[in-house]
Amino acid sequence: MNPMRTANPTIIGLGLLVLSAPAVLAEGPPTILWQRDDHSASVRGIDFTEDGTRIISGAGPTDSSFRLWSAADGSPAGVFSLAPHGIHSVAAVPGSDLIAVGYVVSGYPPGGVAGVWDPELGTELFTAGGCFVDVSSDGAILASGGGGVNRHLDLTRIVDGVELHSIYTGSYILDVAYSPDGSRVATAGSDNAARLWDPVTGQPDGVIAAHDDDVSAVAFSPDGMYLATGAGGHDPADDSSIKIWRVEDGELLRTLEGHGDWVYALAFSPDGGTLLSSGRTGSQGVLKFWDLADGGLIQSYDASALDLGYSPDGTSFAYGSAFGDVVHAVNPVTPSAADALAADRPVFRAAPNPLRAGTRLSFRLSEAAGVRLSVHDASGRRVATLLDGAHAAGAHVILWDARNASGARVAPGVYFASLSDGVQLMTRKLVVLR
Repeated sequence: MNPMRTANPTIIGLGLLVLSAPAVLAEGPPTILWQRDDHSASVRGIDFTEDGTRIISGAGPTDSSFRLWSAADGSPAGVFSLAPHGIHSVAAVPGSDLIAVGYVVSGYPPGGVAGVWDPELGTELFTAGGCFVDVSSDGAILASGGGGVNRHLDLTRIVDGVELHSIYTGSYILDVAYSPDGSRVATAGSDNAARLWDPVTGQPDGVIAAHDDDVSAVAFSPDGMYLATGAGGHDPADDSSIKIWRVEDGELLRTLEGHGDWVYALAFSPDGGTLLSSGRTGSQGVLKFWDLADGGLIQSYDASALDLGYSPDGTSFAYGSAFGDVVHAVNPVTPSAADALAADRPVFRAAPNPLRAGTRLSFRLSEAAGVRLSVHDASGRRVATLLDGAHAAGAHVILWDARNASGARVAPGVYFASLSDGVQLMTRKLVVLR
C-alpha cells in the first residue's frame, strides 16, 4: 500500500461502499426496546456478542464493572468487577464466549491494560497493554492500545496470550479498530492522525492526516474497504468532523459535519449503508444516523452516548450513556433484506490459523442438530474426530491441540477440518507449522 495522504475535502462518489438498497427511514426517534441503569458511572464500552443474543457493557472508574445483558429483554446475564480500575472499552471475541476488556489501572502514572475474560469461569485469562480493544473477525488476535502513558499498539494471540507485536505509535492512542477482513488495524491518535498497521508483520501501512484536532474514533466498513474517522479534543482548531476514507489509497470520500464539539464513537451498519455516530455539542450529547450514499443526515436525536454498536443483523443498536445507562433501541433505518439475514448465515472458523500448539474451531447452529467435526490430512485420511453427536442451537467452540486420535502430534503440513450438521458440509483448511 502506498503512504496515505491528506486529500482535498471535496465530496466525491463512494463507489462500492454502498451495495445495499436505499435506506428506509422510520419516522420519529428510535424505539427503545429496554433501558437499564445498573451501572453507577458512565458506560464507556458497548458491544454485542457474535450471535446477537447478549449485550456487553463496561463502566468507568467509580463503577469498574462490565456486565452482560439479554438483548431480548435486558435481563442481567452476568456482572464482573475490575475495581478499582476504570473500563474504557469492551469487545466480544468471535467464535467463543470470551470478552476483551480494556481498562486503566489505578495509581500514578496510570496505564492501559487489556484483559481477555472467560465469563463462564469468571476469570481473566491473560493481559496485554492498552485500554482500547478490538478483536479480529476470526477471534484469533486481540488489538489493544492507549491509556495513561501507553503509546503502544499490542497485538496478542488469544488462544495462548502470546504477544505477537508491541508497536510504538508515537502518540497517545484514543481508539483502536480491527478491519473485518483482517488486513489492517487502525489507531486513532492525539497527533490528529489515524494510522494503519499490518497485523501480520507489525509494520506501518499508511498514515491519514485526518483532522485539525485529535482523532477520537475510528471504524472500518463491513468489507474493510473504508475507514471512518471522527475528531474531538482540545486543540484550538476544535475540529469535530467525521470523514470517510478509502483505505487502499487514502482518498477522502466524505466529510460529515454536525457534532459541534466532539465525536465519541462511530459504527457502520452491517449492510454498509449507514454510519451511526455519537458526539457532543456544548453539554448536549447527540446521536446521528448518516446515509453514506450521499453523506446526508438521516436522523438526529439527543442522547449522551459514549459508545455504541449495531446488532449483528442490523435491526437494532445499543449505546452506553454518560449517566450509567445501557440502552437497546430499534434501528430507525431499515437494513437491506439481504443483510438482515446475516445472523442466520453458517459460521465455521479456525483461529489461529496457521497454528502450532493448537486452534479454536468455532461454529454456530441455527437449531439443534447432530454434528460431526473431524480433521483430515491432505490425502483425505481422518486423523481425529472431535465431535460426533447432538448439539444445541447457538455458538460452540472446540479446541484441537494438533494431535491425532492416538494423542501424537501431527506432522507439519496442510489439514482440513470438516463440519457436518446433517444438512450441509463445511470445510476449513488448516496449516500446521513446526
